[in-house]
Amino acid sequence: MNTETIKALALNLAKDIKTPDDLSALSVHLTKITVEAALGAELEAHLGYAPN
Repeated sequence: MNTETIKALALNLAKDIKTPDDLSALSVHLTKITVEAALGAELEAHLGYAPN
């Protein structure tokens, strides 16, 4: 994914942020998605388990 794509996604997500709590919720959600994706890749690449 290139920088322009990431920037476009961030700008789109930022449209709904109105309060610090909104920002916090977005951060938690993005962290969760990122960790789950990384763990799924780890399972598949290093341990040989296919994603569910």
